[in-house]
Amino acid sequence: MIMPRQIPDIAVIGAGVSGLACADRLAENGFQVQVHDKGQQPGGRVATSHRMGLDFEIGAPGQRDLITRLARRAPITNNSRITQLERTVDGNWRLYQDGRPLRGIYTGVVVAMPAPQAAALVGFAPDLVARLDEVVMNPVMTALIGLPGPLGRGWDHIRFGDATLEEARRQQRHPPGGPEGWVLHGSPIFSRDNLECDPHAVAQHLWLRFSDALDMSNPAPIYLRGHRWRYGRVDTPLGQPCLHDDTLGLGICGDWCLDDGVEAAEASGRALAARILGIPERPVRKALAAREGLA
Repeated sequence: MIMPRQIPDIAVIGAGVSGLACADRLAENGFQVQVHDKGQQPGGRVATSHRMGLDFEIGAPGQRDLITRLARRAPITNNSRITQLERTVDGNWRLYQDGRPLRGIYTGVVVAMPAPQAAALVGFAPDLVARLDEVVMNPVMTALIGLPGPLGRGWDHIRFGDATLEEARRQQRHPPGGPEGWVLHGSPIFSRDNLECDPHAVAQHLWLRFSDALDMSNPAPIYLRGHRWRYGRVDTPLGQPCLHDDTLGLGICGDWCLDDGVEAAEASGRALAARILGIPERPVRKALAAREGLA
């Protein structure tokens, strides 16, 4: 009797760059993959917000095409916050959402989320938790600003590096000459000190600092909103591409494994997929960096 081929079913928790990169490589090689993400759209810190006719790239800018490419193979369930993992008696995995078991059993699980959140989810694996505890991540407080018209002076990216404001990025205008959007990122110290404050109050503070720093009588914003990235910055990475326990069928990836940013996240996800597949990892091709207008 010919037995049917057993195709591994992998659950990927987190639809940021690392999770999508891992899911894409596994699906490319014939695995059945299901991605779960707590957000309303894939991308993680490569997030966008559409308000007042403006498109805000809240996190890493210029990466939406990458998300579209990485999300094309594996199905994604949005608004799916996984709160518990359970190992079944036969060594497979069941996922829980807010205490409720989800349909489906998986042969393996990939956790693609910030290290502190991953540690809380895999608390049953103390060796993995010990490695995750080595990683240091810190917050980034962000303000989304909509102005009634162009700021002027041709600025696209301004670095401040002071005690309050780290940088500001102009968003693409639609149409040119219309309202103009800016995304402001608080400094490391300011973000840590104000993490639990009202995001709108934080956004107001960042806007005032931005206006004062440019020494211009800017018009009042037509849109102002704060955003809290609780784990927006990697200060101490793990120092290896990913974590993988073959006995458990459990892997963990994220930019925090290697460095801070999109390139490190993609490399980590690809590396974990290679570990699961048992094949050498192909190098990630680096995109050409665009020149930015700095103040």
